[in-house]
Amino acid sequence: MKTTRHLGFLGRLAQAIAALTVAGVTGFISLVLLFSDPPPGGAAQQFATAFVAIFVGGLFIGFLYPERWWIAGLTAWGGFLLSAPLLVVPLQFRNAQRVRVVITDGKIVASPSTIMSDKLRLELRNNGTITHEIGIFHPASDSLLHQLRQGTFNLDHLDVSWRPISPGESDVTYIWEFLDVAGQYAFVCLLETESGLHHSAQGEMAEFTVK
Repeated sequence: MKTTRHLGFLGRLAQAIAALTVAGVTGFISLVLLFSDPPPGGAAQQFATAFVAIFVGGLFIGFLYPERWWIAGLTAWGGFLLSAPLLVVPLQFRNAQRVRVVITDGKIVASPSTIMSDKLRLELRNNGTITHEIGIFHPASDSLLHQLRQGTFNLDHLDVSWRPISPGESDVTYIWEFLDVAGQYAFVCLLETESGLHHSAQGEMAEFTVK
C-alpha cells in the first residue's frame, strides 16, 4: 500500500480532500443527530447510527493515512464522544413523568391533567389538519386566564414554547425546573386566526395542575 511519502502533490491533495470530506460528512451527521429529539424509544438507535457513521469515517481516514493512526482515532472517537450526549438526556429522564399532549383543530387534550413538579417527558402530537404551535402559560391571575380562553393574551406572559408542529407530526422534548411553582398552568396554541385571535379562542387550550 502506498503511503503519503510515495504520493505526488496531486495525490496528497486528493488524499487530504477525501479525508476532509469524510470528516465533514460524519461530523455533520453526528451534529444533526445530537441536536435532534429522538422519536419515542429511538434514542439508542439514533446513537447507534451516529456511532456507525463516525466509526466508518474513522476507518476510511485510517485507510488514507495508515501511518498516522492518531488522525483516524481522533476522527472516530472525537465524534463518538460528541454523539454520546444523545443518550445522556434519555437516561436522565428514564423515570420522568410522561405527559402526552394531543392537539386537533379546535381542541387540546393533555394527559394526565395533574403533573408533579419534576422532570417531564413531553410528547406532542398534532392530529389536526393545519400546523399548530404549543406553549405553556402560568396564569398568575384570573384576568390572564380569561385572556387565554378568549385568545387575546400577550406573549410576554409565555413561559415556554416549541417549534410549530405540522399535521400528523409528533415531537418529544424534556423539560424540568421551570415548572417548579405549584399551581394552574395551561397548554395553549400560539398561532393566530385571520381575525387576530389566538387559536385558544377556538378551544385549543388545556389547563393542568402542577403539584
